[in-house]
Amino acid sequence: LSNLKFDNAQAAEFLKNSEAKFFYFLCPQRREKNRPEARARMFFYGGEDPATGSAAGCAASWMVQHDIANSDEQVLIRQGVEIRRPSEIHVRATRNARRRTCHKRSRWRVRGGSAARNGDYLREWRVTCG
Repeated sequence: LSNLKFDNAQAAEFLKNSEAKFFYFLCPQRREKNRPEARARMFFYGGEDPATGSAAGCAASWMVQHDIANSDEQVLIRQGVEIRRPSEIHVRATRNARRRTCHKRSRWRVRGGSAARNGDYLREWRVTCG
Protein backbone atom coordinates (compact mmCIF):
# COMPACT_ATOMS: atom_id res chain seq x y z
CA LEU A 1 0.00 0.00 0.00
CA SER A 2 2.95 2.33 0.45
CA ASN A 3 3.37 2.53 -3.33
CA LEU A 4 -0.28 3.32 -3.99
CA LYS A 5 -0.70 6.40 -6.20
CA PHE A 6 -4.17 7.81 -5.53
CA ASP A 7 -5.66 10.25 -8.05
CA ASN A 8 -8.33 12.37 -6.31
CA ALA A 9 -9.82 13.69 -9.56
CA GLN A 10 -10.16 10.22 -11.06
CA ALA A 11 -11.59 8.91 -7.78
CA ALA A 12 -14.20 11.70 -7.64
CA GLU A 13 -15.29 10.86 -11.17
CA PHE A 14 -15.63 7.17 -10.28
CA LEU A 15 -17.62 7.91 -7.11
CA LYS A 16 -20.17 10.01 -9.01
CA ASN A 17 -21.47 6.82 -10.62
CA SER A 18 -21.58 4.66 -7.48
CA GLU A 19 -23.24 4.57 -4.09
CA ALA A 20 -19.82 4.72 -2.40
CA LYS A 21 -18.50 7.93 -0.87
CA PHE A 22 -14.85 7.13 -0.14
CA PHE A 23 -12.05 4.69 -0.95
CA TYR A 24 -10.74 2.30 1.73
CA PHE A 25 -7.86 0.03 0.71
CA LEU A 26 -7.14 -3.06 2.81
CA CYS A 27 -4.30 -5.56 2.55
CA PRO A 28 -4.84 -8.45 5.01
CA GLN A 29 -2.05 -10.89 5.91
CA ARG A 30 -0.95 -13.30 8.64
CA ARG A 31 1.93 -12.25 10.89
CA GLU A 32 3.69 -13.49 14.01
CA LYS A 33 2.19 -16.61 15.55
CA ASN A 34 -0.24 -16.76 12.60
CA ARG A 35 -2.20 -13.73 13.89
CA PRO A 36 -4.20 -11.77 11.34
CA GLU A 37 -3.02 -8.27 10.58
CA ALA A 38 -3.80 -5.76 7.86
CA ARG A 39 -2.62 -2.49 6.41
CA ALA A 40 -5.18 0.09 5.34
CA ARG A 41 -5.48 3.48 3.71
CA MET A 42 -8.60 5.66 3.58
CA PHE A 43 -8.98 8.51 1.10
CA PHE A 44 -11.78 11.08 1.31
CA TYR A 45 -12.44 14.75 0.50
CA GLY A 46 -9.01 15.17 -1.07
CA GLY A 47 -7.13 13.90 1.99
CA GLU A 48 -6.20 10.75 3.86
CA ASP A 49 -7.44 9.57 7.26
CA PRO A 50 -4.84 8.22 9.73
CA ALA A 51 -7.35 5.95 11.53
CA THR A 52 -10.79 5.00 10.23
CA GLY A 53 -12.55 2.99 12.93
CA SER A 54 -15.89 2.69 11.14
CA ALA A 55 -14.28 1.30 7.99
CA ALA A 56 -12.05 -0.99 10.08
CA GLY A 57 -15.14 -2.49 11.70
CA CYS A 58 -16.68 -3.32 8.34
CA ALA A 59 -13.28 -4.67 7.24
CA ALA A 60 -13.33 -7.01 10.26
CA SER A 61 -16.78 -8.23 9.26
CA TRP A 62 -15.60 -8.76 5.66
CA MET A 63 -12.49 -10.68 6.85
CA VAL A 64 -14.64 -13.04 8.94
CA GLN A 65 -17.16 -13.47 6.12
CA HIS A 66 -14.36 -14.49 3.72
CA ASP A 67 -12.46 -16.66 6.26
CA ILE A 68 -9.45 -14.36 6.39
CA ALA A 69 -10.01 -14.03 10.14
CA ASN A 70 -11.90 -16.36 12.44
CA SER A 71 -15.07 -15.30 14.19
CA ASP A 72 -14.21 -13.32 17.35
CA GLU A 73 -10.48 -13.26 16.47
CA GLN A 74 -8.74 -9.94 17.07
CA VAL A 75 -7.18 -8.32 13.99
CA LEU A 76 -4.65 -5.49 14.07
CA ILE A 77 -5.11 -2.92 11.31
CA ARG A 78 -2.26 -0.46 10.80
CA GLN A 79 -3.14 2.80 9.06
CA GLY A 80 -1.72 6.31 8.66
CA VAL A 81 1.92 5.28 8.10
CA GLU A 82 2.22 7.08 4.76
CA ILE A 83 1.03 10.40 6.19
CA ARG A 84 3.31 10.13 9.25
CA ARG A 85 0.41 9.57 11.67
CA PRO A 86 0.69 5.84 12.32
CA SER A 87 -2.31 4.22 13.97
CA GLU A 88 -3.13 0.78 15.28
CA ILE A 89 -6.77 -0.24 15.22
CA HIS A 90 -7.74 -3.50 16.95
CA VAL A 91 -10.94 -5.02 15.60
CA ARG A 92 -12.87 -8.23 15.99
CA ALA A 93 -16.07 -9.46 14.38
CA THR A 94 -18.33 -12.27 15.55
CA ARG A 95 -20.25 -14.29 12.97
CA ASN A 96 -23.95 -14.57 13.68
CA ALA A 97 -24.85 -18.17 12.80
CA ARG A 98 -28.59 -17.45 12.66
CA ARG A 99 -28.30 -15.60 9.35
CA ARG A 100 -27.07 -17.37 6.26
CA THR A 101 -26.98 -14.58 3.73
CA CYS A 102 -24.11 -12.77 2.08
CA HIS A 103 -24.77 -9.79 4.35
CA LYS A 104 -23.69 -11.15 7.69
CA ARG A 105 -24.61 -9.22 10.79
CA SER A 106 -21.55 -8.89 12.95
CA ARG A 107 -20.76 -7.29 16.24
CA TRP A 108 -17.40 -5.62 16.12
CA ARG A 109 -15.22 -3.71 18.48
CA VAL A 110 -12.67 -1.09 17.57
CA ARG A 111 -9.88 0.03 19.86
CA GLY A 112 -7.02 2.24 18.75
CA GLY A 113 -5.74 5.72 18.23
CA SER A 114 -3.26 7.69 16.21
CA ALA A 115 -0.02 9.18 17.48
CA ALA A 116 -1.40 12.66 16.88
CA ARG A 117 -4.49 12.06 19.02
CA ASN A 118 -2.68 10.41 21.94
CA GLY A 119 -5.74 8.54 23.04
CA ASP A 120 -7.55 5.27 22.89
CA TYR A 121 -11.21 4.88 22.25
CA LEU A 122 -13.49 1.90 22.47
CA ARG A 123 -16.74 1.64 20.58
CA GLU A 124 -19.17 -1.15 19.87
CA TRP A 125 -21.69 -1.19 17.05
CA ARG A 126 -23.92 -3.70 15.36
CA VAL A 127 -23.44 -3.36 11.63
CA THR A 128 -24.30 -5.11 8.40
CA CYS A 129 -21.52 -4.90 5.85
CA GLY A 130 -21.75 -6.43 2.40
